[in-house]
Amino acid sequence: MARARPFAVAKRLVASNEIEKLDKPDLTRILAWQTGYENFDKEDLAQAVEEMNRYSTARLEVDPSVAGLKVSGVYRVGDNGAFARSLAKLLPITIRQNGDVLLLTADSDP
Repeated sequence: MARARPFAVAKRLVASNEIEKLDKPDLTRILAWQTGYENFDKEDLAQAVEEMNRYSTARLEVDPSVAGLKVSGVYRVGDNGAFARSLAKLLPITIRQNGDVLLLTADSDP
């Protein structure tokens, strides 16, 4: 039987059958959604879009050619149009409307 270990303040235990990891996460980043924001730090565009889609009825999709671009910054959740427009200013992407979906694709005029 494993020995119990006390946790220090703001520590986190991540465990599965294979691993056990104790770390001290950035709580500001983890709890940002509670204040209506999402905080990204070098996240793949595809992952950032997946997270933002959780908070909006307007859907974003990512073309595979740009899915690996890195996204950093703090963004308000719930307005995927504003998120997409911001990304189009920062990354070499274009926004294409496809019905109710905003498709993020490679910028054809870099």
